[in-house]
Amino acid sequence: MKYEYKIVDIFNDTLNNTCYFVPYSDTDYGIVQMDVILELKSPYSEQELEEYAIKALNLCHTAEPSQDSKTPLQKLLKIKSYKKSTENMKCISFIWRKKSGYFIGVMEREKGGGYSLLEEIPLGKKLTTEVLSKGIETGFEKATV
Repeated sequence: MKYEYKIVDIFNDTLNNTCYFVPYSDTDYGIVQMDVILELKSPYSEQELEEYAIKALNLCHTAEPSQDSKTPLQKLLKIKSYKKSTENMKCISFIWRKKSGYFIGVMEREKGGGYSLLEEIPLGKKLTTEVLSKGIETGFEKATV
């Protein structure tokens, strides 16, 4: 099946600079995080950051999400509360849309621990390494904890 979009949430732990990449999949009940998470521990290069982002984007829609109420981040960190699992995390979304190309969604952390979109940074229809790494870097600079 061909999809019109792909989305990956990228969380950055502000305490240790680890990045967590969580791809999404379509379901009958909406767009849901897949039960897959890629972890990139610091220190890492811009190239590694880009490789993980692209690898996670390519995983979108490849598996059915878990019916479990816990997110992949909660499971990996072994933290029961979503709010606590995102406590020191900045979040951006790496997005591809068939019609308009690639974007970075800059997120703002809300009091309940969830995130809302602040702005989108367009990266273009064709992805180049310099543009992607700069977009991710800018996204994390603008995202709030």
